[in-house]
Amino acid sequence: MTMTPEQRKARARKAANTRWSKPGAREQQAAAASAAMYRRAEQQVDPEGILDPAQRDKLAASARRAQAADLQLARLRKQKTTRSRRTSEPGNDTPRKLKSPLRYPGPPHDTPSE
Repeated sequence: MTMTPEQRKARARKAANTRWSKPGAREQQAAAASAAMYRRAEQQVDPEGILDPAQRDKLAASARRAQAADLQLARLRKQKTTRSRRTSEPGNDTPRKLKSPLRYPGPPHDTPSE
């Protein structure tokens, strides 16, 4: 059965929404991801499985922290490139709007002054 890209996208969206609508789905996914990261770190520091379990746990904890730092650096690099791309686009020389119109004290601009 051949599907168009739109049909594939709709089917994937339905599957994802169904998955995440189940009770405990997010907690199960987080637990599975955490366990996978732990196994990966253990395999990285002790591929042959010859270290003492306490030593392996200590090294694996350091490896997990290093991996978390790598992920954070990658996120910061992406933020920097996205931010610089946003400001370098043509027509993007207008200042950003403030989230709150009451940021600075003063009378509202849309009311006539007396």
